[in-house]
Amino acid sequence: MNVVVSDTSPLRALSQLRLLGCLSVLFDEVLIPPAVVAECAVPVVGAPALDASSLEFARIVVPADVALLAVLRSERLGAGESEAIVVAIQTGTKGILIDDAQGRSKAVQMGLRPMGVLGVLLECKRRGLIPAITPLIDALERDISFRIARDVRAAVLALAGE
Repeated sequence: MNVVVSDTSPLRALSQLRLLGCLSVLFDEVLIPPAVVAECAVPVVGAPALDASSLEFARIVVPADVALLAVLRSERLGAGESEAIVVAIQTGTKGILIDDAQGRSKAVQMGLRPMGVLGVLLECKRRGLIPAITPLIDALERDISFRIARDVRAAVLALAGE
């Protein structure tokens, strides 16, 4: 079964692009911790609130390892990132949707396989779910001030053949 745990940023970005439904094609199930639900419920500049608890393909999972959660929080990871990592570890799920560089680095240290929203877009294009990535990246940068390093943008577009 292809299961992934999601942090806030990928859900928010895919919602902004109206591509949340792609997650149900790419994954059998998306696990979301309560902190991510709470973070999604708060609107940010350019992006309205998202009720992540109502996503049909998602299941909310409460992190059980409060000691690990406290360690991650002490390392300055956000609540959503910390809970997502703990939920991935406790459920044995290797895949985690996470964009924050520090969160991605910690996920790798913990034996997880992080994928950001750009990786999701690449997989969507590979499967023919979207025709192009460039306008989507442009929209993320313009509409919700999504920060993408130039070299990362260039590498993603090269992988996409754009």
